[in-house]
This record gives sequence, C-alpha cells and structure tokens, in this order.
Amino acid sequence: TWSNINSYFVSYLKLHDSPTIELVDGYFLMPIIIFISNIATYFGPKIDAKIGVKKCVSLTLVMVVLAHLMLLSTTKLSMVYCAMIIFGVAIGFSYMAVMRNAWLYFPDKKGLISGVILFGYGLSALIFTWVSDSIVNPKFEKVSANGFFAPEIANRTYNFIFALNVILVAMSIIGYLMIFDYYTLESSKEQNVNSQVNNIGTAKKAITSTSSEIRTNTPIKEVFSGIQVYQIIAMNFCTLYFCYMVTNTNRSCGQLNTLNEGLV
Repeated sequence: TWSNINSYFVSYLKLHDSPTIELVDGYFLMPIIIFISNIATYFGPKIDAKIGVKKCVSLTLVMVVLAHLMLLSTTKLSMVYCAMIIFGVAIGFSYMAVMRNAWLYFPDKKGLISGVILFGYGLSALIFTWVSDSIVNPKFEKVSANGFFAPEIANRTYNFIFALNVILVAMSIIGYLMIFDYYTLESSKEQNVNSQVNNIGTAKKAITSTSSEIRTNTPIKEVFSGIQVYQIIAMNFCTLYFCYMVTNTNRSCGQLNTLNEGLV
C-alpha cells in the first residue's frame, strides 16, 4: 500500500510545512518498513512465547494505530520516518507469531498454511492499492510540472490514511477475535481431562508448569530450527522490495517524464 501512495504522500508533505522536500526523500519510506520488519520478525515468536499470540497481536495493533496517529498529526519528514519504523516493528512482531501459531494447529501442512497466509498478505496489498487510488486519485491525474501532484490530490492522502487506520483497526479486532492460542487451548483440554481423574490442584500445577515450559522453549526452537523460516523471511523481503521497486519506479518515471515535458 505504501509503495503505491508514496508519491502522493511526498506531495502532501511538500504542500504542508516541508517546501524543501524532494521526490527522492520519499523513496526511503517503504524500504524502512521492509528493513525493520525483517529484523523484528526474529523477535515476534519470542514475544509470542512470553505473552501469547493474542496479546502479541494486540501490541501490534497499538503500534499501528500510534504510527497512523503520528502521520495524521505531523508533516515533518523526521516524524514520518519514525512512524515507518513503528510500522516495520509492528509487521515484524505479528508476522511470524501468527504463522507459528497456525503451524501448531497443522504440523503436517506447514507449507500449505504458509501459502494461505502469504496469499492473504499479498491480496491485501492488491486490494488496498486499488482503494488508495480510488480515494486519493480516482481520475488518475498526472503530476504537475514540478514533479508533484496537485494540492487537491495531495490533501486527499490525509483522508486515505485516516480511512486506512479505521479499516486496519476493524480488521485487527476481527482477527483478534478469530485467533486462538494453541497452547492456551491445549492447556485447557489437558486440565479438563486431568481434573476428572486426579486432584484438581495437582493437575493445575502440572498443566501450568508444562505449558510454561513449552511456551518459553519449544516455540523458538521450532520456528528457527530449520531453514524454512529463513527462506520465508528472504522470500518476503525480495517479494515486497521487488513490488515496491516496480510500482514506485513506474510512478517515478511518469513524474520525471512530466517534469521533463514541462522543462522542454
């Protein structure tokens, strides 16, 4: 999504309090998200192992809302970079945590489950690209002679960011309600079985101890023990960066052509 509205957002920044900004200043926004998210991906399962996948998703939701509020309340490029860093951390924290939780439910179909999750990840970018153009630039107007979009188009970027924040919050709440922590459910099942044949107090202590040991040790070893997780991270990085470069390069070429025509 950000690869598509990158040039719109740069035009918005230039229009409000950043007259010295250039097109190249906006080219770092999406790479910052990609770079930080791939670093934060390593820590996602660790946080999940400590607090659980539902709380991990809640944490990322708070971070995403905070980043959007920063974008809505400032036009300073430095603050925008900070918001991109927060976006990257939020994506990284939730990415492998959610995938690991799904793997535990389908241990023999990890490839299929990973494909379904990645398909939804890519589909969302396709959908929100169309949504961003429909809100910001529905007539697909070209940039002005200076290489930036007209003020009325740039100002609509604010509307899209606000709408995106509302949509993401709604989707995150729905996702939160649909996520079930594997270890919480397994502990609950074990507790119900043991309580029927053993002393309830002893069963609770055993379940708590076992669940705590599994949560703190098994997830990290399981997720990062094989090469598959690193292949997914590399594939995610290459795919996102390629899509970003294609989208942003095409739009930048259009901006430069328009700019050259104005100079001629």
